Amino acid sequence: MKKNLIILFFGLTLSSVVWAQPEFLQKEMVDLTHVLNKSVPQYAELHPFTQQKISSYESGYLSYVLSMPEHIGTHVDAPNHFSPSGKSVDQLDIINLVGNAVVINIAEYSRNSDYEFTLRDLRTWESLHGPILKNSIVILRTGWESKWFQPKNYLNRDKNGVMHFPGFSCEVAEYLSQHRSVRALGTDTLSIDPGKSQDFCAHKVFLHKEKYAIEGLTNLEKLPARGAVIVVSPIKVGGGTGAPARVIAWVPY
Repeated sequence: MKKNLIILFFGLTLSSVVWAQPEFLQKEMVDLTHVLNKSVPQYAELHPFTQQKISSYESGYLSYVLSMPEHIGTHVDAPNHFSPSGKSVDQLDIINLVGNAVVINIAEYSRNSDYEFTLRDLRTWESLHGPILKNSIVILRTGWESKWFQPKNYLNRDKNGVMHFPGFSCEVAEYLSQHRSVRALGTDTLSIDPGKSQDFCAHKVFLHKEKYAIEGLTNLEKLPARGAVIVVSPIKVGGGTGAPARVIAWVPY
């Protein structure tokens, strides 16, 4: 009994010390994750999300079986999605799943659904906000999340089936990996590449550097350009090229 009381006291004391720190008291939590259900927009609709009841309260407990692609809803792209030698989603280093958020707001330009965030744009942004620091998580806020509940508009396919939405240019993806050593790229669209991309160049140059991408984010308007901390929690799927993720931000008041 005495031993249990000591452990309990130690746990409560440690918890009090952590949560009493000023940086925790001066931040709020923001969920950057869309709800996952059968209505979410999908890159390829061949394998839709399904949720089938397999037991009910009448039989003792409620339970469902889920079926879905790896890359659905708010999700992570692992390096092996495009790099044969890249890490799978379960192999991502947990230290790299946390980082300082850099949020670049290009919503005013997204009226051009084929807009690409260029190196010139990035240099203009850095001249106003300062250089992007090593190990940051760089997020492109396009405003596209407002279309999430209208999948047809979110995918924005033309008559040939080509999608149209904003994204990172290939040169920016390469620059951020090579010269800024960021941990991840994120976006509120379905892909870090522009929708019309057929070669997925941004994916290739970025994921080949053992980086990862976060796609389908929401609530980005609640984040400042700098100052938030992001925690990314993809499902730990063995050998997976990606997985749905819960993404949380700590934002200064």
